Amino acid sequence: MTLMYEDSLYHHGILGQKWGVRRFQNPDGSLTEKGKQRISKKYKTYATLASESVHTTENYVKAYNRAAEKMNNGLTDKYNEDYDKKLGKKAKDHDYSSDKEYNEGMEKLWNKVMSESYDEVIKEALSDNLFYLKSKQLVEKYSMTTWDELARENEKGMK
Repeated sequence: MTLMYEDSLYHHGILGQKWGVRRFQNPDGSLTEKGKQRISKKYKTYATLASESVHTTENYVKAYNRAAEKMNNGLTDKYNEDYDKKLGKKAKDHDYSSDKEYNEGMEKLWNKVMSESYDEVIKEALSDNLFYLKSKQLVEKYSMTTWDELARENEKGMK
């Protein structure tokens, strides 16, 4: 006697597919070349989304304010003192506003402090970013820094 149910769905697998066999992994669990490509693509997506979500105007302003605070809390004074020592007796009546070397040096100092502040803010923002955490999990799970150039470069940048 055969029973038939019209409101049931049966699935018996895919012809030729073996249970527990993955197309992107070797028997030892390591990734095949296709697997590496697949994980690299996934990693790139997460890394891109993480980057896009932390490089915001809000974080730029935060970094700018930090840099300005550092400059105002001693770095500008230190730069001026060092420059005055360099000038010696000429420093007394010196016109700093038209001194190209002074202004270029001050700009160089500002750019360095701003860059460092921006890096700090981005690292802080990434530390709890969901996309960053997912990409970091992939790197750790598959030892991606040994075979993926983007993962290797990103890791260097985060140190």
